[in-house]
Amino acid sequence: MAARLGVRPALAQSGSSLRDILDGNAQLACGLRNGEQVRKFYELRDYEPAWSASSDSTVAVGLLREAHADGLDPATFALDAIAARQDLKTAGTGSEFELLLTDSMLSYVNAMRGARSLTARQGPYYDLPIVSYDPVDVLLRAVGGDGLQDLPLTAAPSHVEYAQIKRAGLAQDGKAGAAGDGPIIANMERWRWVPNAFEDTCIVVNSADATLKFIREGQVTLESRIVAGKATTPTPLFRTEVSAVIVNPSWDIPGDIADKEIWPAARRHKGYFSARHIVADRPGGALRQLPGPTNALGRIMLDMPNRFDSYLHDTPHKALFTRQDRHFSHGCMRVEQMEALASCLLHGDSEDGADDLREAIADGQTRRLSIPEAVPVYVLYWTTVPSENGALNRHRDIYGWDKKVLEALRAKGGDDPDSNSDCPSDGREANLPDTDENQ
Repeated sequence: MAARLGVRPALAQSGSSLRDILDGNAQLACGLRNGEQVRKFYELRDYEPAWSASSDSTVAVGLLREAHADGLDPATFALDAIAARQDLKTAGTGSEFELLLTDSMLSYVNAMRGARSLTARQGPYYDLPIVSYDPVDVLLRAVGGDGLQDLPLTAAPSHVEYAQIKRAGLAQDGKAGAAGDGPIIANMERWRWVPNAFEDTCIVVNSADATLKFIREGQVTLESRIVAGKATTPTPLFRTEVSAVIVNPSWDIPGDIADKEIWPAARRHKGYFSARHIVADRPGGALRQLPGPTNALGRIMLDMPNRFDSYLHDTPHKALFTRQDRHFSHGCMRVEQMEALASCLLHGDSEDGADDLREAIADGQTRRLSIPEAVPVYVLYWTTVPSENGALNRHRDIYGWDKKVLEALRAKGGDDPDSNSDCPSDGREANLPDTDENQ
């Protein structure tokens, strides 16, 4: 059957019939994926149809058909079933078209806001706050005006990097858009995990290419290479805040590192502890490395509490910064420009605080230097990074997290809002779910 998409639907029932269907007083021949969200949408519209104008339905269907540009799969938005209900002029198909298009548009908004990849954000290495949004409100604001045409912009992440990756994907794959490139899709999806805007002053780490940026008042004022976690001990994804700079820190050696590395080395080499200034003075005999030039944290670390005990810090092993692949740590982040970063935090400039820091280091005592205002830290993972000329820099998926995201996007059911498998295109009876599967 040829699909005449965008043609004004023949609504065989009035707005009240929508209410009857959503209240369960009339049959619907197609199940809805986002039942409660659809119900809320029409309640707020007093059960008035949203797609009675042919121009609105044309734009809406067009957005679904072109969703590949944002790394989404148009086939998951029940386009065949929508087309069938536009063509069939039988009683009820108008209301079915109305409800099914609304359901698919809500799935589109949910997908653009990252609802498809919730399972990829679960696990021992993730602690990014879920960005809240109301898909019904997003769609309500878009319907009935010019906002529908702009929905791909308003629903997508507003970061310039997202738009650059999207453009590069379209240029690379042509009509297929970004949907043909797994790393592009995975990185676009991860941009949906972060707030629509970072704070004007913040630290952003990319563990995939082992780099750091300090952003002050919206401008990058410092860039540094870092050493990030090994494939077996990844640097996690998280957000926290820096409250202070610790000078001459001691290192409370984690129990697993002590058991697997420190104690075996001490048994093999006499004088291992004394040479490295390690003492067993913590409760239960836990090990600590005293401050000094050989301390694993170097001379400076940032006080940035997080459940992973993953910190930005100095290191005595500077040679690792010259490596192209800098993934050697247990999960913490060693910073090449640590002194400059600390100066930025304390005085707003990479050099203004250098003399004070060196004086504090020379004192040899552990000191906590509070910064004027807490600074957010985002530790993220970008394997595809846009450059200034529009090209994409590709980095190895060392932790396999691109693969994990793609697996979550391919999965059907659960938190995937795009699977309308219970929605037949030939009008067979299905049920309206009582719950919203996207919550």
